[in-house]
Amino acid sequence: EKFNDADPPRKIDFIRAYAMEFPDRPNSPVFAVERFIAGKGSYGAGFTKHNTNSGFVDLDLHRITPQVFSAYSFYASQGTRLVA
Repeated sequence: EKFNDADPPRKIDFIRAYAMEFPDRPNSPVFAVERFIAGKGSYGAGFTKHNTNSGFVDLDLHRITPQVFSAYSFYASQGTRLVA
């Protein structure tokens, strides 16, 4: 919300994501969970994945807002968080 409050040229929408830890399983695995988006294509109608935590950046769409938001999250958290 702070990013959008700064009145960027393009605002962002959030999809809530969660981390689930299974402490009773061997090595206590942790899984990332986000809502399923139904529709055409890999990610659903009207949704485009612009970047990921594993380093993927969608360069074909010529959008910089997602990458700017990722950088903003890093600097606003004083280097403790990076949202991709």
